Amino acid sequence: MRTLHWRHAVESRETSTRTETAISKNAQKPVESGRPGTVLVLMILTAVQALGAISGGVGLVRDPVNNIGLPISLLEGSPFSDYLIPGLILLIAVGLFALFVLAGLLRRWKPAWWLSLASGGALVTWIIVEVVLLGYLPGAGIGLQIAFGLIGVAIVVLDLMRSTRRYFGIGGSGSPH
Repeated sequence: MRTLHWRHAVESRETSTRTETAISKNAQKPVESGRPGTVLVLMILTAVQALGAISGGVGLVRDPVNNIGLPISLLEGSPFSDYLIPGLILLIAVGLFALFVLAGLLRRWKPAWWLSLASGGALVTWIIVEVVLLGYLPGAGIGLQIAFGLIGVAIVVLDLMRSTRRYFGIGGSGSPH
């Protein structure tokens, strides 16, 4: 009986020592704290881009002449006679593409980083082309142009930040899950 009790005590102590060793080894490993703030902000701005471009694109496609408040006269001198083609570009290339990118960012899909960079660049390009072809939009339009231009620039900058690149395993030692 004493032998059994002694053996149980030794086994218990060995198990406890192994557990303590495992805990101390795990304590030395860095713990991943989740998404960095840069990635969270990137996701929020990408969602804003997607929502804004999809709603604007749908408005332009639904009624290319009497649309979301943009007069046809703004298109004089441009290659477009109405807002159908610009609306489709805005809807698909800027809006739906950003929505696809957002899904990839949420899943931590490594190619989503590259696509996010392209998506931010597409938004900046859209705003620049819009200003070149149409000028500054009337009313609240100029505010939207400035806001979305800044969102596009912010998306590109956030993509290029070290914490974002590391999170997606771009150009460093980190690897996405």
